[in-house]
Amino acid sequence: MLTKSIFSAIGLLALTAIPLASAQDSGTGFVFKCNRPGVVALTFDDGPGAYSQELLNILAAKSVKTTYFVIGSNVETASAGLVSEYKAGHQIGLHTYTHPHLNTLTADAQTSEIQKTKDIVKSTIGVTPSVFPSQLTISLTLHLQVYMRPPYGECLETCSNTMRGLGYTVTMWNLDSNDWTFESNLTYAHELYDNIMKGITPSDPTKDSFIILQHEIDEYSVKLVPDIIDAIRAKGYTFDTIAGCTGGAAPYTEGWGTVTGGGSSNGTNTTSSALSSVISSSISANATASFSSILASASVSTVTSHATAPGSGATTSSAPSVSKTSNSASAVSYSITMFVAVVGAVAALAL
Repeated sequence: MLTKSIFSAIGLLALTAIPLASAQDSGTGFVFKCNRPGVVALTFDDGPGAYSQELLNILAAKSVKTTYFVIGSNVETASAGLVSEYKAGHQIGLHTYTHPHLNTLTADAQTSEIQKTKDIVKSTIGVTPSVFPSQLTISLTLHLQVYMRPPYGECLETCSNTMRGLGYTVTMWNLDSNDWTFESNLTYAHELYDNIMKGITPSDPTKDSFIILQHEIDEYSVKLVPDIIDAIRAKGYTFDTIAGCTGGAAPYTEGWGTVTGGGSSNGTNTTSSALSSVISSSISANATASFSSILASASVSTVTSHATAPGSGATTSSAPSVSKTSNSASAVSYSITMFVAVVGAVAALAL
């Protein structure tokens, strides 16, 4: 009996002594936290799945937007969940097609995993997880932020170079719920809340920010989301998507678009603003002159949507059609200033 008690105590200690941020690879341009203090980005991996709608309902009730890093093969079997997540106004990122260990794959195989996922997401929600077309005329090339998360946080040099070459921003985390560790033993599943609080409780919203990792395929993790949101808010933090909290690019090539397919359309026009975006861009000349690292923000517009209003969590199983629109930027004066700067640079290049 004593021996059993000792081993039970050891097991409990092993489960509670989990680091805040599990081991991850690092590389050029990797994102680990929000750029703005006082902001938390909730992220959910491995979906869509059986509990996607339950999570959407929770997020809608709490008025929180989040980022989903989806698996391509799951999108094929649960496309309605992805459509609902997108239509509710959440950000969609990529998490490969089969959830492999990317470091064990060749560059070509890594490319296939992420591009196949991008394609299935595009065919399902009608927009591409990206920002704007990668090239404009007069050799104006934009280096865009397309958000992906490598399974297991594994992305060494080959993976890093591959993703950067494809235009993807590798998105990690700095606060891990470690919810997956409880899949085989639900007795201690409530401790995933404690794992998050270990980072939140001693933190300072005037200085700190967090990207939190959970999984939408684990029901016990989804059910704790209301308590997690309440505790984080009580500490003084606000919530945003990855694109929003990093001050990075808006998440879709075609803008948020207008979803018109499926049975959830309410036939009314609702206008919403897309995420603020600041695009890291560079101008390269076909001749000898070149410019680099010029910051520009996205064009300013609004998106008129015929889809269910964001936050409704409505579901449709048919692939939607999407009208292409540009993304909206909140800093209008800055947008105009930087746009003029870029146009001036292009004009100078042509002289």
